[in-house]
Order: sequence, then structure tokens, then C-alpha cells
Amino acid sequence: MAEKLAAAPEAAAGVASSRPAVVPAQEVPKPSAGNSSASPAPQPRKPRVPSDALVLNTRVVTLAAVESKLDNVRRLIVPPRSVITPAVRDLLDQRHIQVVFDADGSKQESQTPSGTCDLTILLLGSRISEMQVGRILRDAAFTATCERFSCLIAATDRAADIAGANGAVAILSRHTAAACCLANRHRHVRAIVAHDVLKLPEDVAAVGANTVIVDPTPGMFVVKRTLVAFMENFGRECPEVFRERLG
Repeated sequence: MAEKLAAAPEAAAGVASSRPAVVPAQEVPKPSAGNSSASPAPQPRKPRVPSDALVLNTRVVTLAAVESKLDNVRRLIVPPRSVITPAVRDLLDQRHIQVVFDADGSKQESQTPSGTCDLTILLLGSRISEMQVGRILRDAAFTATCERFSCLIAATDRAADIAGANGAVAILSRHTAAACCLANRHRHVRAIVAHDVLKLPEDVAAVGANTVIVDPTPGMFVVKRTLVAFMENFGRECPEVFRERLG
């Protein structure tokens, strides 16, 4: 009997030893901020806006939106399909402010002669709008900006400034003969009238044209084909036989 009683504690001990040991959970140390290996997510790069530009992210540009913001502004940058009211167009024309259609501000820092684009389009009259130009050239291989003028003489003066800096110019006007004559009165301007899109490359090469006069009356499809053909051939040297006279 004593032996059985003496064995009981050992059996109890055996039962107890067969149970799995409970290990207290250890607290996992949190990584300190200084030791974190995760790199911060890159911040999206904001486009650089020139100091002389006003950027408006609006679909309708009204006079109230711009009239108090145009001091020292030389260009107005808006989304490609923005509508510019006639009153705003008149105000921009009076102040000689360019209109640039740009979706994300990525074109402002271009180093092309016009400051923002490959081709500067000078618009005269009301047959064609900046929005229409932006739409037809949306998928073009070059960038373009529009400037609106009410005076053909002032437009050709502006063409001379751009051409003198080796820039490409298109003047959209119904008065093609007058525009061509006025433009060619300026040194460094070699303007041609785009009568035939298929013949345009030959005409550009004949004088090394840097300015094209386009009548928008036939429609935007013809205007687009003309501007694309002109830019595909822009940069031809003026033939040496004409260089002394044409500059």
C-alpha cells in the first residue's frame, strides 16, 4: 500500500511532464524610423511653370477668370479643349499674350525659338479657333501654340520675330496674298502660300521657307494636312543663289 502511495506522485509527475510546455509569447520589436529600409514613395514631379505664364485648369476661360491676373503675363496655358470666350480673345490680343494648349504643363520649358513650341500659328479672323487647332494637332509629331491677331501687319511683324530666331510660323488668314507680301518684307522671313498640299514640300525646298500662309476656308482637315506637310519639310536651307536676297 505504501509503495502504491509512493508511486502516485511519480505518476502525477509523469502526467504533468507529458503536457506541452507553454512558452510566453515574445514581443517582436518594432523597427525604428531611423532603421527602416523601406524607401519613401516617389512624389510626382510637378511641371515647371515659367514666371511669365498663367496656367488655368478650366474648360471655359472667361474674362472674370483672367482680367486681374495678366500683369507681366506673356502666355496663357489652358487644357487642350478649353473654350476661350471672345472677350478674353480680344483682351489677349490687345496684350499680345500667347495661348498655349497643354494638358499637363509639360511643354512650357521647351527651348524652341517661340519659347513653348515647334510651330507658332498666328490666327486672324474668326473662322478658326484655338480649340480647333488644338484638336486637329493633338496627335501631331510636333508641338504648336496659337496667337490671335486682329491686324495682319502686326501678325507678320510677329512672324519676323519668330523666323529671325529660326522658328517655324504658320499664318492662318483668308488674305493669303497680302499676308505673304507683308511677311516677305521682313528680313529672314521666307514665306510661301500653301496652294497645294502635295506640292508644298517642293515649295518649301525652293526657298527654304520658314513661314507658310494657309487659307482656313477649305476646312480643318486641309489645314491639318498643310501644317503637317510644312513641319515635315521645315528646316531646309535657303538655296545659295537666293540667300543674299532672301536672307
